[in-house]
Amino acid sequence: MYALDTMSHLNSVADCKSQLRKTPLRIVNHPEDVRHSPDFAAVRKSLLEEASGKTLLREYFVDSSGLGASDEPAMTFNNFKLEVSRLLAIADERHDRLYSALTGVGQFQVYVSIFTSGSDREAYHVED
Repeated sequence: MYALDTMSHLNSVADCKSQLRKTPLRIVNHPEDVRHSPDFAAVRKSLLEEASGKTLLREYFVDSSGLGASDEPAMTFNNFKLEVSRLLAIADERHDRLYSALTGVGQFQVYVSIFTSGSDREAYHVED
């Protein structure tokens, strides 16, 4: 018999897998692909990572209004595209695939999480 916490976790993973079947993570072949990322703001990132079988590389806080400046906490979309381009270059060398999802949505900013099909986060020079 499983503990109540274990049963709750297994149910959460099953719910997330069901949601992923309806709306899968967005495959990123070009930085602009991230604009069409599915909204998983209601799902914990660790649960999304476990249910999808992908490795979370990094979460970015990005301006979604188009009015943000480079001196503000949220990255401008142009700066974000440069960062995604860097990750895509590494993924291409490693023959990995990148995926994206919105993991937080506000009025003017979003949190964009980038996942990989590979398991080696260190290859992407990602610091926590």
